[in-house]
Amino acid sequence: MSAGPRRMRGPIGPAPLRAVRVVTRGTTEKTPLLDFQNERLVPYLLVFLLGSLCARQGLLHSERRSMKLYIAVSATAWIPVTLYLVMLLNFFLRPETPIISGRIDGLLLWFGLSLSMLALLYCTVTTFKYFVHRQRRLGASLSTLAYNVYIVHVVILGLIAWALLDTDLPVLLKYPILALATYSGSNIVVFFTSAAARHLRAGRRRLAPPRAASR
Repeated sequence: MSAGPRRMRGPIGPAPLRAVRVVTRGTTEKTPLLDFQNERLVPYLLVFLLGSLCARQGLLHSERRSMKLYIAVSATAWIPVTLYLVMLLNFFLRPETPIISGRIDGLLLWFGLSLSMLALLYCTVTTFKYFVHRQRRLGASLSTLAYNVYIVHVVILGLIAWALLDTDLPVLLKYPILALATYSGSNIVVFFTSAAARHLRAGRRRLAPPRAASR
């Protein structure tokens, strides 16, 4: 008589396996206001930490250039992108037929996604730094608003997408409308919010009693 499958215990028991299934298959958290994909938490956190590390190290303000690295990443970025697309399309078109196995396909999917995201981020930032780094008045204004736009743009995007949801516009028209409206709307909201905050701080300083002169 063959023994049934054993239940794994210890540090590689059921709880970590459930976490792997969440990462490789994905779940969606449904709330009355929005639906959030749990598998995006880790990539969002890693990208945020990467940006914080680059800002602390001053990498974006460095004048050093590495054209060899830039050319190498630009020439090979298609590899992780292709890996991610192949795994993703196989997951949607043949959900019950993995290329290797379910777990390995999931790991390759997330490896391709993370590596392609890192490569494309590097290529985008480095291209602008090397070739489009021209500071003008509009660019300086948008630069000061950029971080707050990053914070609020998801909310603005969700509201605009919700407004476009039941319209009869074609999808190829909805996308550019959504992108342009989100970018311009986020900058407008942050600009007027920042201006209002500056006026409030200036008013408080004017109304504050003068400090006693130090002896």
